[in-house]
Parts: sequence; C-alpha cells; structure tokens
Amino acid sequence: MPLVSKRSRYAFHGLAYLAAFASEDPLPLDAILKYMGDYSGKLTLSPGYIVKIFQQISRAGLTESISGPRGGYRLARPADQIRLIDIVEALEGPQLTACCLLSVGICDDQNNCTVRDRIQQAELAFHQFFAKETVASLAASMTFRQTPPGREDRSAKQPARKKASARPLPANRGRGGSGKRG
Repeated sequence: MPLVSKRSRYAFHGLAYLAAFASEDPLPLDAILKYMGDYSGKLTLSPGYIVKIFQQISRAGLTESISGPRGGYRLARPADQIRLIDIVEALEGPQLTACCLLSVGICDDQNNCTVRDRIQQAELAFHQFFAKETVASLAASMTFRQTPPGREDRSAKQPARKKASARPLPANRGRGGSGKRG
C-alpha cells in the first residue's frame, strides 16, 4: 500500500520539472506531459488525468495556469516555498486521522486507544517529513533527461527560483489538454 498516491507522485514530478526550468514564461502542458511520459518507458499517462491534477494544484495556489498559444503552467510561488505536504493535501486532503473508524462521532475510548495512537504517530512522521521537503529540494535531487523546448539547459542541482506573481491567475484559464503527448 503506497503512502503517497499516484496523483501526488505525478504532481511531484510535474512541479519539480517546473522548478528546474522555471521562468516567467509558462511551460507548455505538452512539454510537461512529454517529460512525464519519457521519464519511464513503463508509464502510460492519460493527458486528461494529468490536466485534472494540474487544475487541482492550480486551484490550491501551487501553480498558475496561463491560457493562449504561449500558455501552460508555472509555479505560483518560489519552489522553496512549496512544501511536498502542500501538494499531498491539495490532492488528497488533510492527512492526519482525527477519529476512530470503529465509532460514529467521538469514541469513548479514544484517549486510551493504542491502535489510534500508533496510526497517529505514523501519520505525524509522514506529515513532518513532507512538511520539511520542498519542490526545490526535490528538484535539486533529480536528474532531468530533457530540456523543455526554448529553455536553456539548467542543472537539476540548482533549480531556478522565480519571484511570486503579484496576482494569482484563475485556475480555470488553463490550456486544457489536446490529448497529444508530444
């Protein structure tokens, strides 16, 4: 059982790629899809699935969607200010368990429940680890096999930092997906 969903893993890859090749100009969705599809020959990605993930992280304020022929996605704030837990929570919701699955409402034994305590300890460790890691630290540890079209080759060890935009753009203004991966 994976602790991190496929959706969050795809978002980690996509945002790290954006961080490594950040600029004021958005990265076209096709370039992001190509990177993700080429990362492993075993990955079969639905462009629509990735678009939905990026729409959701845009609504959470992690990326900005830019429409038009030169549109795509860019980070909404510097990569070192986007924690991995922000991504997980944007896609999966809060990660900390608040109640017992065996009761409706507040459990009378919740303060003495060793099962709940152990689950909460594990969830807290997960949360603390992903709260320390950022998109910048993730991108710095990755090697990117390809440079997006029109971007100079940048070392993944030193992802570019971009200034936060003065005004976030609406999330529903993305290019959508053409269904093409290339």
